[in-house]
Amino acid sequence: MPPGIATVEVSRGTLSMRRMTIQLSCPLCQDEVTCEVDESADELVCGGCAARVAFAPDPAITYGLLYEPAA
Repeated sequence: MPPGIATVEVSRGTLSMRRMTIQLSCPLCQDEVTCEVDESADELVCGGCAARVAFAPDPAITYGLLYEPAA
């Protein structure tokens, strides 16, 4: 392999991991859409507008991140 080229080896388990999706009201789209959970980045990705918002495994914290006004 030529120098300066980085490679990343991905395990078969990672490749076969199912994606988790949930139905939410997106605060940016103002619509109820399917959001995908990006566990590696702890984010929710909106299926409508592709916006990324912080995700926490605790539903109450996630609700607060999505819908409570920023301080």
